[in-house]
Amino acid sequence: VYLKKCLGEKYSLLYGWLSFLIICPAMIASMALFFGNQLEIYFPFISPLNIKGAAILLVAIFTLINCCGIEVAGGIQKYVVAMQILLILFLVFMTFLFLKGSQLNPTPSHMNGIDRSSLKNAILAFVVILWSFEGFNTLTFITNEIKDGYENIKNQIFLGCGFVFIIYFLINYCAINYIPHHQLINTPNVAVTLGSMALGSKGKLIIFILTIIGIITTIHACIV
Repeated sequence: VYLKKCLGEKYSLLYGWLSFLIICPAMIASMALFFGNQLEIYFPFISPLNIKGAAILLVAIFTLINCCGIEVAGGIQKYVVAMQILLILFLVFMTFLFLKGSQLNPTPSHMNGIDRSSLKNAILAFVVILWSFEGFNTLTFITNEIKDGYENIKNQIFLGCGFVFIIYFLINYCAINYIPHHQLINTPNVAVTLGSMALGSKGKLIIFILTIIGIITTIHACIV
């Protein structure tokens, strides 16, 4: 829709075929491989062949679901996303409830000012957040199937991006405020560290479930 309005039907048609043949299949394949990678981390006893089979099966299941129609696929996506949001908010709530912050990570004196380097890094961080939420882009693929598409899509893009920003803000606030700076810098997975500090082994399980749900919703959205 964006390219059709800006550059004409030729470029929008080209992008549509590129998305269908290259971009979306590549995203689905990469997320399926990431799904297998997560299974291998948490279930190391599963053979590599079975992990690849599970990744292929996941793609096949959601392909079949989407063959049932947009209403069925959309309904499942709503429930899965709602579960993901509730788990994130639960983790944030447990962090506020069980951990003590503020005095743990006082702001160092050299971080009080804002220089060009920190501003550049902040801008780059916002770019990563933007591209981690494909809703502002993939939502336009189904414009012709939505009633009052012009108004509804515009509202949903603003609401979706705004809500994702709030979720990211809460998670990052918890990480910065509750994880010691030296540990925060060296940890490879901030979410796992935060979950473990708040809920122990159950926190790791919640992060694993969140990761799997995130992969599922991404694959499902790409297939839709």
